[in-house]
Amino acid sequence: MPETSANTDTAVGINTNENFQFSVYPQPAKDLLNIELTGANSQSTLQLIDISGKLICNKDLNSNNDITINLATKKYARGVYSLKFQSFQFNRIQKVILN
Repeated sequence: MPETSANTDTAVGINTNENFQFSVYPQPAKDLLNIELTGANSQSTLQLIDISGKLICNKDLNSNNDITINLATKKYARGVYSLKFQSFQFNRIQKVILN
């Protein structure tokens, strides 16, 4: 069988912002979920999604400064949720537990 060789150049990149920080506390949350975004310098969206994929809460954010969001969670059912931060620069998803 003849020997075959192939050369490929694959560039995969993710635009990261080393200054971006995404903090969520307390975990688990009872009545209030605190969300701190540092270094999010663009228009962005914050979504709370339940375990079945249903969008529970959607917030559009437009700031060049650090952002702190105090999300009242008492009205939501107890359980596991995904908190999704999305912008032109990056996406982050964090699991949150509401008690």
